[in-house]
Amino acid sequence: MSNIVIQANHLSKKFKIGTRERLTLFTSLRYKLSGAYPETEFWALKDISFSVKKGEMIAVIGHNGAGKTTLFRILSGIMEQTSGTYNVTEDVSCMFELGLGFNLRFTAIENVYLYGALPWNYKKRN
Repeated sequence: MSNIVIQANHLSKKFKIGTRERLTLFTSLRYKLSGAYPETEFWALKDISFSVKKGEMIAVIGHNGAGKTTLFRILSGIMEQTSGTYNVTEDVSCMFELGLGFNLRFTAIENVYLYGALPWNYKKRN
């Protein structure tokens, strides 16, 4: 029996974003008729691998837009990855929405303890 609770192997997530270029009447008609609109790719996650053993805790730290929320949404099953695999074998609790249930009178660690003690905070993954 393995004591690894979360295993992520080469996780990647790509978003396609429409261009903001100003189109002329001719190019907009050409895109409309062909159905091929110009897009750019944005990689929120690229080749992320890690494992978490039972009893361990991890913190994902990074600047805005680094892919922290995208990673947690993939691991919690809210979002689908572009490539790579992951496996979650135990009950997992994610606090990834800013301000969700945080009490301003408590310190950060007190909020973590409070949030972690609530029974509705996690779900069993199959």
